[in-house]
Amino acid sequence: MNRTISCRFAALLCACALAACSKKHVTQDVAAAAPVKPAAVAPAPASAPATTDYVKHAKLDCEDRRIVLDATCSDLYGPEQMVCSRQSLTILDSANGEEIGRQDFAASKHDGDTRAMVEEKIGGLTCMRSASGERYIVAEMFNGGNCEQCEWDAVYDWQGKLVGSDRDRSKTKKLVADLVSASRNKAHIIRRSELEHFYSAGKQ
Repeated sequence: MNRTISCRFAALLCACALAACSKKHVTQDVAAAAPVKPAAVAPAPASAPATTDYVKHAKLDCEDRRIVLDATCSDLYGPEQMVCSRQSLTILDSANGEEIGRQDFAASKHDGDTRAMVEEKIGGLTCMRSASGERYIVAEMFNGGNCEQCEWDAVYDWQGKLVGSDRDRSKTKKLVADLVSASRNKAHIIRRSELEHFYSAGKQ
């Protein structure tokens, strides 16, 4: 009788073990069949618009002077009105190439700008002679805006030193005003260069 009980007990243990195994397999099968949710992927950051930098160069020869405009400009806002991160105006002695004077235009950031840019642009250069016979260089400046002070003239002497500008009309020196006025008179012009395409990609 004890042997019979032992057999029955053993059979019961086996049945329990089989049931447990079956339940484990079923759980594993259900887990394997359950769909796996993909991990959340963060959106890619917006990339900056592709731009191209252009090294620009223009020169004007006037008697014993060479005036050189150099700039590095980008088509960040379009190819027809580029903005420049570097710009300089240099006056050289034509005979030996020696630098006589130079102005480097500072680059700065304004509201909405993604990089520092030079505000001033040069639309034309004129070498001229005053009524007294002295020679000067007049640079026609603009910044692309639409205001009274968005277009002006800067006057340099023959050694490349900035004499002044008429950007603020209320503070313009009489000498500067007279020279700017004379630079519009063909009789006073030694030589002139239009730079209307200087800030366009692939031109000038």
